[in-house]
Amino acid sequence: KPVHLKIQELISDSFEFIGPKNFGQRYHDTIRASVVRDEQSDGTARVSWDVAPDALGDTPARVFSCNIAMGWSANPKMLGVRYTLRLNDLWVGDRVLLREPGDAAAWNTWEESVPDMDAPIEKLTIEAQWLGDGDGMGEVFLAQPRLVGGQMRQL
Repeated sequence: KPVHLKIQELISDSFEFIGPKNFGQRYHDTIRASVVRDEQSDGTARVSWDVAPDALGDTPARVFSCNIAMGWSANPKMLGVRYTLRLNDLWVGDRVLLREPGDAAAWNTWEESVPDMDAPIEKLTIEAQWLGDGDGMGEVFLAQPRLVGGQMRQL
């Protein structure tokens, strides 16, 4: 049973809802952030969602899934972006996109297994962090964040 996190209900001072965005001929309702790295900023953008206690019913969350992308920035100092998933502020996993033709300007699927948690998931946070040595700005994109619960099938 998937729980789609409504991207219009985001909690963030860096991400904003921009509507349908096309990467690789696939359109998704999208949120965007400018990742800025300079003397004032460490190059990290964050977005969170509150998760209702009964969102998944009686089944625990098993998988997080999201579409992610980075803009093909004219700034070659941004080598890529690291996306980090936190549940209830605890680190769960990372996914890195590099500034390569295969990753940039294309939707990439990011999936993370959700560990068994002592408490119900109340907050889901995604961080996007600049990778590279220089200063500047780049754009990052998220679409279709969701948690999936239920029994895992044995293959």
